[in-house]
Amino acid sequence: MHPSGARQVRAESAATVLDSIRLLLQKLAETQQAFLELLHEKSEELRSPRAAHMRELVRREQLFVQQLSGLEQRRADILAEAVQRGFSSGTLRGLLQRLSAEGQKTNDLLTLVKSCEGVAVQIRQLSWTQWIVAQRASAYFKSILELIANHGQKSPDYSHGPQRPTVGGAILDASA
Repeated sequence: MHPSGARQVRAESAATVLDSIRLLLQKLAETQQAFLELLHEKSEELRSPRAAHMRELVRREQLFVQQLSGLEQRRADILAEAVQRGFSSGTLRGLLQRLSAEGQKTNDLLTLVKSCEGVAVQIRQLSWTQWIVAQRASAYFKSILELIANHGQKSPDYSHGPQRPTVGGAILDASA
């Protein structure tokens, strides 16, 4: 093949990879933004005295997690396709930088990658915050249930130190 023909084939391969990356990043940005809005809505619901809407929010959250998992798989497919086309890189950013070095216009996609990374940080922070709230709420409700189950008495403490007088609630009766 003539050198100019090989360059043309390589440029077409690069354009195909760029189109795949563009579609992935656009879908990722849309999905992340919708997921972030859902997490903000869920945060508001967690702060409210009612939680009737929570099941629906959790169901929608699971759908977003599935969509993001699909996009993660698509990312892996694009990177594998790029390797087959001679553009080896372990990350989308690295692949875009490599394609840019070969003369492809990638600035808009690199900006989109940076934006998606920023939204991913926000999603991660909100998710962790909500997990912490859920864990603390669970511990609080556990304490309330133990007080109810033990008729208002504190549950037995199995740590070292002086014993506190309690009525009932022990796993095994000490006199048995």
